[in-house]
Amino acid sequence: MQLSVGKELTREAMFQRFFPITRIDDFLEYTWGKPRDIVRFFKAAKQAYPNNASLNRVEYRNVIRRYSQASWQDLKGTLTAFVPKNSIPALESCLQKISSHNLDNSVDFEAETLKSFLNPAFEDMKREGVNYDIDEFVKLLYIVGVFYIRYLDKNGQMIYHQFHRGNRHPAAKGSYFVHRAVARTFS
Repeated sequence: MQLSVGKELTREAMFQRFFPITRIDDFLEYTWGKPRDIVRFFKAAKQAYPNNASLNRVEYRNVIRRYSQASWQDLKGTLTAFVPKNSIPALESCLQKISSHNLDNSVDFEAETLKSFLNPAFEDMKREGVNYDIDEFVKLLYIVGVFYIRYLDKNGQMIYHQFHRGNRHPAAKGSYFVHRAVARTFS
C-alpha cells in the first residue's frame, strides 16, 4: 500500500480528495448521520465520474445534487407506506414551495405555517382515503427525515432537533426546515 499511495494517506487528505470544500460540515448537513449516506455519496460519485480518483468543487456539487436526488427517491419509497402514490406529486409540489422559502428564509415555518403549506397535499391524501390528521402527517414526515426543527434553548444555544431514538416526536416549539438534501432536490 505504501508503494502505491506514496506517503501515508491521512484522513484529512482523503476528505480533501473527495470533499473539496472548506468544511466537512457542509457535506454532513446533507446527511442523516447514517453510514448509508456516505455509501450513497460515493455511489453517486462513481456513477457521475467513474474514472476520477478525486473531485473538484464543480464535480462535488454535481455529486451532491445526484446524492440528494437519490436520497429523495429513497425517502419517497418510504413515504409510500403512508402517503398514497397518487398524492406524491402534490406532496412534492408543497415541499418545493417550502424548500424555496426555507432556502431564502422568507417564511418562518412554525408548526401552523408548515401545516398550511402542506394542507393542499394533505387534502389530496384525504381524497385518496387517508384517515389520520395533519398533525400525524407532520410527525410522519419528521420521522422519515423530511423535516428537522431548529430552536433556541434556554441558554440561547441553537438546537437542531432531528428524529432518532431519543427524539421520537418533533420539538414543541421551533421552526421547521426541509432537510438540506431534500431541499436540494427541489431547488
